[in-house]
Amino acid sequence: MQWRNTARRYGLVARFFHWAMFLLIGLTTFLALNIETMPEADRDFTTWLHRSFGVLIGGLLLLRVAWKLANPQPDDLPGPAWMSLAAHAVHWVLYGVVLVQVVAGITMSQADGATVGLFGLFDLPAFVVADPGLEAFCREVHETVWIVLTVLVIGHVLAALHHHFSESGEVFDRMGVGSPRQD
Repeated sequence: MQWRNTARRYGLVARFFHWAMFLLIGLTTFLALNIETMPEADRDFTTWLHRSFGVLIGGLLLLRVAWKLANPQPDDLPGPAWMSLAAHAVHWVLYGVVLVQVVAGITMSQADGATVGLFGLFDLPAFVVADPGLEAFCREVHETVWIVLTVLVIGHVLAALHHHFSESGEVFDRMGVGSPRQD
């Protein structure tokens, strides 16, 4: 098993970042969508978890981008050049949208007077003061960007399925789902 990417496949580290972020974004989405239906006593803890997972996602995103820039990427899959260009563009747009989501969430929380940290291990420095107008704006951004992120993730999954079933059939092998082919 390769730590680094090869010409045919993403390495273990890149695959870890991909699937960890997928699971964490799914978990934070689940928490956010269900917080309003929870008993009042559970809301504070769930909000704390949501914020901590958001900080973790932000940290993983920074590490993921650094790893991507420091490692050669697998060769593009066979197909039209526009598909490769679109795939690369969507990946970078996904990174940007996740970054905006994390920053909006942290700013919203701090503008509401809340402390944001990572599971009680440390707190982020407050870079805004309590400000109801800023909190409301960042809440709108956070909620709107979540919709954009959801659409992008669905598009990403559909593109992967298209590549798997209609194109080369290698896309799942490259990201660690299925039997790896020889590198």
